[in-house]
Amino acid sequence: MDSKGPTRGKNRIDLKVEKQETDDQIQYFEQNNTRYVAGWQRTGDEAVEDGGAPTREPVYETVPFKQWARTQSVSAGAKAAAEHIKNELDIDGISSGLANSIEGVDIAATVSVQTVVDQNGDQDGQATISFESLIKTTPSDVNVTYIIEDQEYKMDVPVYANYSVIQRNSE
Repeated sequence: MDSKGPTRGKNRIDLKVEKQETDDQIQYFEQNNTRYVAGWQRTGDEAVEDGGAPTREPVYETVPFKQWARTQSVSAGAKAAAEHIKNELDIDGISSGLANSIEGVDIAATVSVQTVVDQNGDQDGQATISFESLIKTTPSDVNVTYIIEDQEYKMDVPVYANYSVIQRNSE
């Protein structure tokens, strides 16, 4: 049993998802930027010195809208693809993510399955699927519409499957 992937999904279903931004900390500005909370800054140190609780204020950064929307679209596409596989194959343990390290692809959604084996290479516990079943069920693309305020971004997100085999050490 070997790890495999990333391999492009082969299921040519018409999978569509709409992601409406609901986080009130994320905003669109007319300068074609998206503002988001990049971190938190501790404030109110005087209160802490007096035995009170610290307070925090958000630290904002901006990115171009298309860059933000593209990342959010790929993330939404990855989650939709993982949910599709979970429902089709009636299994848990499908994870989703983003990849920009796939040759010839700028950014893509990924779905992954991990199989744990013991020192002898025997499956350890949970039921698994074959890599062939995974790529056969994985959508080749997910059509995503990302919406923030009155801005809309559409993208066909490519989806790739990864199959990892992890060997558990004996104790």
